[in-house]
Amino acid sequence: RGQVDEAIAEAHVMYGGAVHPPAMYDEMPNLRWVHFTFAGLSSIRRSHFWGAPIDVTYSRGHSGALPIAEIALTGGMMLAKDFPAAVRHTDAGSFDPSAYAALLISGKTMGIIGLGGIGMNLARLASGVGMRVIGSRHSVTTRQPGEGPVSELFPPADLHAMLGESDFVAICAPLSPDTEGLLDAAAFEALKPGAIFMNTSRGEIVDEPSLIAALKDGRLRGAYLDVYAGDEEGRERPVELTSLPNVVMTPHTSPRTDVSHMFALDLFCENLDSFL
Repeated sequence: RGQVDEAIAEAHVMYGGAVHPPAMYDEMPNLRWVHFTFAGLSSIRRSHFWGAPIDVTYSRGHSGALPIAEIALTGGMMLAKDFPAAVRHTDAGSFDPSAYAALLISGKTMGIIGLGGIGMNLARLASGVGMRVIGSRHSVTTRQPGEGPVSELFPPADLHAMLGESDFVAICAPLSPDTEGLLDAAAFEALKPGAIFMNTSRGEIVDEPSLIAALKDGRLRGAYLDVYAGDEEGRERPVELTSLPNVVMTPHTSPRTDVSHMFALDLFCENLDSFL
């Protein structure tokens, strides 16, 4: 432990995959730069690295972007094809054909909130199955033609207009003061009726009671959720969500696959050359 403490105290650069203990920064008087492996800096909000007078970088677009995009599309397609009902029927060994009302995915509109690494991968995949793709980007100030697989770009101020055109909505934006609670009651009211909702980013971007209300009253056909509010702090999954038949959840495992797409170390090495 003494050797570890000495190394921490001497370090000028830190490469981290977690923030434990939260006060570790206080033990690093020589630290000038820290790089984190995850895709969003919200994970350090409750640590002493948040707001520290050092350079802090993270791995947006380099941390499981393609696997996360794949599972977001998979979750949406599963709900579109009524696979949750199929799973329940398979478990019960009894099938009800009247429970199935599958959607044709080709020709539907995918709305993506946040067109970074994950969002652009999702745009490419969705376009590949015949979907029209629209998206919002923080840096865009006016509604304008898109690029590549994205047919149209929306500024944050026009989010509700984008939601009104979307059959599928995916959150691919990081949690920040601008995005916390972004999907509130008004946003769900603006959604195209019967839309499918996917969140593989952070649960705090969504107002959970409003999401539950939209799922219960049919404004949403269903939701795939890899995250929920408070999951990073160990809060239990809300029963109001897990008990709904049109909700499918995974335990924040969207980046995991048999082939690693965690390129955070490569990014760190590039940045380390620049730092030195």
